[in-house]
Amino acid sequence: MSFLSTEVRSHRLAKLQHVMDAARLDALALSGVEWFEFATNHNITVGGWERPYVVVLTRDGRCVALMHDLSSVRANHALHSGRMWLDQAHYYAEVPHVTQRRPLLPLWAETLAALLQQLGLAAARIGVDAIPAPMQRLGQMLPELKLLPAGRWLRDARLVKHAEELALLRAAASLSDWAMARYRSEIRPGRNLQELDHTVAAQTCVEAGRRFPGEDFQILRFMSLSGPASAAAHGDASQSGATVLADKATVTICNVRLNGMSMENQRTFAVGCVDETTRQLMRVALESNEAGLRAACTGAPLAGIDEASLDVISRAGYGQHVLHRTGHGIGVGTHEYPEDMAFNTRPLLEHEAIIVEPGIYVPGLGGFRYVDGVIVGAEPERVTHAPKDFASMCIA
Repeated sequence: MSFLSTEVRSHRLAKLQHVMDAARLDALALSGVEWFEFATNHNITVGGWERPYVVVLTRDGRCVALMHDLSSVRANHALHSGRMWLDQAHYYAEVPHVTQRRPLLPLWAETLAALLQQLGLAAARIGVDAIPAPMQRLGQMLPELKLLPAGRWLRDARLVKHAEELALLRAAASLSDWAMARYRSEIRPGRNLQELDHTVAAQTCVEAGRRFPGEDFQILRFMSLSGPASAAAHGDASQSGATVLADKATVTICNVRLNGMSMENQRTFAVGCVDETTRQLMRVALESNEAGLRAACTGAPLAGIDEASLDVISRAGYGQHVLHRTGHGIGVGTHEYPEDMAFNTRPLLEHEAIIVEPGIYVPGLGGFRYVDGVIVGAEPERVTHAPKDFASMCIA
């Protein structure tokens, strides 16, 4: 496994140039963290509201970024190692420099205006994913410039994955499967849930270091929710001191990221002697997940994944306990396009990557869900393979 290559850069650039063609744009100016990474293969670690940044891509393929000084060491390391897809990096500062006269933060808009002039874009049509506050001042300095929302074209650029991106998704999924096996061996009644999560996360970091030394592995979220607390999909905000409850279901979440590609993996364990209702809910959640995975076929309607999963839950009589759609895309972000699975009937495209995560949430009892990644194809390819059968989910 390795960092994404220039082949992926060409793949993504072709997608973004198609956006410029479709919307009749001269360039794109992307200021969202995931869009910045999609275009540059570099993860921004500062908040844009506090320290704004932007990457400008021109129709002729030039890629130039304006970033904060705080990003310079990390970005320059990535540039020199060939990991960052950028032709030029420009920086601004929030403190005056004695030896380097970089522009200061209050002049961010003026600095970007000068950069656009250098690129020949002073009177251009530029598509944006958003218009952050500092960018709104550009019109005062470049009155002929047009900033145009390009969201409806941009979203399509992130649907179909390159073979290298798919390979990273599979590798990240394998690590999450490994973590899920650790959860099964570590879960026991009475154990502090946050301590459990951090223990498994630490073990997974060691395993990732063994498999992929020197590469970019990140723990995004390891969280366990036991009993009634799991009826809140993201926790009930009372995690401190919470423990694994005996004779209840425990939901475990393993979200990881490898070299810029994310993966989700979740399972529901039966700890001890659970009641018949819990067993039934676990069975329905599993059947719903499997139905959604089978529906991820090339050419089938996107909404068919949601329909197949929810039909299982509805027929079992638990439709009133569904709180969210069945899934979403996965890639640069954990929540990637498409995010409108429940309502979009367009055909699924070969090599889209989808998370299938139907959930049943019963107040006072708990949440029940199995979450897997799948690559769309004539035969859907599951990339997460942690066991889901009831015997494997039982912890005595």
